[in-house]
Amino acid sequence: MWKLPSPAAAPVTRVRSSRKSTMRAPQMRDGAVAAEEAAARAQREAGGLVLKRLRGEPGLCAALAWSPGEARRLSFHQFCTFGAPDAAASDGVLYYELVVGEGLENPQVGFATDGFESGRDYYDGDGVGDCSHSWGIDGTRCARWHEGDEEYDFEWAAGDVIGLAANRATGQFAVSRNGAWGGGGAGVLFSGAGLRCEGGVFPVVSAEAGSFEVRLPDAASGFAHSPPPVDLWGEAAAAEAAEAEAAEEAATAEAARAEAARAAKARAEKEAEQRAFEERVAAAKAAREAEEEKDAQAKAEAEAAEKAEEERRAAEEAAAAAARKAAEAE
Repeated sequence: MWKLPSPAAAPVTRVRSSRKSTMRAPQMRDGAVAAEEAAARAQREAGGLVLKRLRGEPGLCAALAWSPGEARRLSFHQFCTFGAPDAAASDGVLYYELVVGEGLENPQVGFATDGFESGRDYYDGDGVGDCSHSWGIDGTRCARWHEGDEEYDFEWAAGDVIGLAANRATGQFAVSRNGAWGGGGAGVLFSGAGLRCEGGVFPVVSAEAGSFEVRLPDAASGFAHSPPPVDLWGEAAAAEAAEAEAAEEAATAEAARAEAARAAKARAEKEAEQRAFEERVAAAKAAREAEEEKDAQAKAEAEAAEKAEEERRAAEEAAAAAARKAAEAE
């Protein structure tokens, strides 16, 4: 059994937020990198896939144990990420298994595209699902990961066999627990164009402490369980289509409600405007009629005054005529 040197002599604090890089002499780092390259060559020469460190401090972050044709065992000592880029599947379904070990801390496991940045030979707190080029599940903290974490009801225990499958044709990522592809959060986790990328996706595993047994498609011992049934992808697609249809119907109903509210508001505004116009017309008419009545009253008063004046003058003239007549008679 080939073993990547273990960093047992260099204890580190198992708290991801406070974990810091351990500085070492360049020759020690170079030796660790050379050992990793030898491990990769051994896996390749045995006709198998290569599981290698993508991020983390060489020789310090994790120990890899492996025998040709057998599952790999990864023991983590510092947060880092391992992956098998040459297992990338550009078509069909890529399936692999992980056996959950003891003492896992901050695990994030799943798939990544070739856009997932590797070659970081230093402590890096970003792992599977922290970027747009990877998708992960975490049964310890019950979360799923893609450009950050989201609470998700999936939990595992030591000894559980976790199946991970990516379907490039449908752009979906599904997970199982002990062979069950449904219940308890198992099933399709993610769907999207990113999982249908031209170069395909490959297995990636991040953690800070504890261990995983990694069963890649090249393991002679095979898998403990089977990949997902074909109808899982269709059922998930149907469920997503139904959800999308329901969302579209809800959006249509909301748009109809908004349109009805807009029309009601417009109608109310128009009616209010019409009422205001009618009130202005009525007020103008009332003002005009009042003015006309005022003018008529003034005219009547003037005519009455004129008539009274004429009557007064006539009375005066009659009195004067009577006085003259009396004077003549004398």
